[in-house]
Amino acid sequence: MLLSHKGNIIAICIVWLLIFLCTRYYVDDQYWDKKGPVFYEIGGEGTLSGPPGGFIAQLAQKHNALLIALEHRFYGESIPNGNALTENYKYLSVQQALADLASFTDFYKTLVPETKAASWFVFGGSYPGALSSWYRASYPEYSVGSLSSSGVVNCIIDYHDFDMSVRAAAGNECGNNIKRIQNAFQRTIEGSAKGFQYALSLFNCEKDMSHNDFYYMIADSWSMMIQYSAKTSSCAVINLPVDATDDEIMKNFASYSNKFWGSDFCSGGFCKLIVLLSIER
Repeated sequence: MLLSHKGNIIAICIVWLLIFLCTRYYVDDQYWDKKGPVFYEIGGEGTLSGPPGGFIAQLAQKHNALLIALEHRFYGESIPNGNALTENYKYLSVQQALADLASFTDFYKTLVPETKAASWFVFGGSYPGALSSWYRASYPEYSVGSLSSSGVVNCIIDYHDFDMSVRAAAGNECGNNIKRIQNAFQRTIEGSAKGFQYALSLFNCEKDMSHNDFYYMIADSWSMMIQYSAKTSSCAVINLPVDATDDEIMKNFASYSNKFWGSDFCSGGFCKLIVLLSIER
């Protein structure tokens, strides 16, 4: 991978030789007849775990397509120069990510000559969905089309509409039960000096987590359950009797959240600002 895409043709040639060493990608050729298109999935703000699956794989089977997924720079194993220090993050930008997509395409066409004549179609969802749109606009000659699923092409600061949409999707009864969970934790945390540490222990959180990050973690847990098609089961689990105690409400939700997302959901650092600010962590 070229650290900054402002080089000459020699630098691009070096990219062709080195990109597979420092940028992780996955290929699935089980449906490809070497005449079909290339379905190119853009990695987002997280570790890439495998080639395109689900709906994209179904389309690939139908159209005899080659499946490729490219990990986003600075995520997973794709750290430019292996340098995750703050000063290197000046190279983490949309423009550089788009240039990576083009450079990889050039590289792969050299590696697998049959893909030179193939039609490349780009897929992405959420942030990668925005990238797929911008890639199509910025590098139109590199693809024949793109699918931008929920592409976040309009950045809005202090965006509250997502929370309102999730609340509306939850419905009145489930929404009220979510409020019960929030209130139970708030009363416990504010009620005694040991209340917050007790709340942290229910989710296996680290002890130095802030109050704001803890509340964000709880909200993230239930909102993503609803967002990712688990509304019915989640709302059923948190629908406790009206006389349930705060402790019962908290334990019930924590147990379900830990099972749903894994016991390291809180301790993994996704919801912790202190981790994002610490190079060592």
